[in-house]
Amino acid sequence: MTIHRNRRSHSAKCRFGLGCIDEEFIAPRLWTLWNVRRPWTTENVCENDERLLDDCFYQPAWRVSGDIYSDYRNFHSGRGLALLGLGIGMHAILANTSLDQRFRDSFQDHAVSDPNAFEIGRHLGDVWVTVPLVVAAWSLGECLEQEPDEGRRRVGRKLNAWGAQTGRALFAGATATGTLQVLIGASRPNEFRGSKWRPFDDSNGVSGHAFVGAVPFLVAAKHTDNRLLKTALVIGSGITGYSRIYDDKHYLSQALLGWWIAHLAVEATDLTNRSSVQYRLVPIGHKGYAGIGIEFRR
Repeated sequence: MTIHRNRRSHSAKCRFGLGCIDEEFIAPRLWTLWNVRRPWTTENVCENDERLLDDCFYQPAWRVSGDIYSDYRNFHSGRGLALLGLGIGMHAILANTSLDQRFRDSFQDHAVSDPNAFEIGRHLGDVWVTVPLVVAAWSLGECLEQEPDEGRRRVGRKLNAWGAQTGRALFAGATATGTLQVLIGASRPNEFRGSKWRPFDDSNGVSGHAFVGAVPFLVAAKHTDNRLLKTALVIGSGITGYSRIYDDKHYLSQALLGWWIAHLAVEATDLTNRSSVQYRLVPIGHKGYAGIGIEFRR
């Protein structure tokens, strides 16, 4: 196991063995290596190795690993769980009273039946469509960041940031979505069980499509300072949930809870991005050592 501690600095160059050196702090940080083949043997590596820290492991994939840990911790923090409980409470009121059914009946009576309406929203909520698009955007961003042209690098950084955070948010909220789908146990419209809670009786208590379709828009909204565009993206995040109600696939409560989990997951990843503490796992290969390391940045 390897533990590396250094001060987090956006302007600093982290040199393997030397840690971070910035304008305010000039202090060495050590890699402490524990050799599992020789238990209790510890070595401090602090040599004049000019390789950058990022050169010692596959940067794109492993950079995200520690962020995912922080995302989960933020999502399941006391505040995060309280906000999730608020959403579940609203779901309970709509689902276990006549409100869900009355809204559904009124909506379907006035809706114009068009199988082609909101088709984009349906596809965006499909995990087999959205996830490959997110991975492709992230990969393209990584490639463009290596280009010599500054304009392409700028586009690459934006694609990279959006793709990575979207993937992390989907990952952070997936557990809550899947668990609540089964735990609530509600059914779809036109099924005899209805929207009322029946734990473990069905698996449609939350709209997974509404969750998946909302995340890319909400992440994009976090990456713009233009108020008009931000508002449009937040509104767009509800198009998939609306399409599920329009297609009579989910009740209002189920679509709203899917969107709410997406919102909380994006907020968790945004908190990670703004945090001064990060943990991540990194593969280590240095002077005969090979293994997995835990990096702690502060």
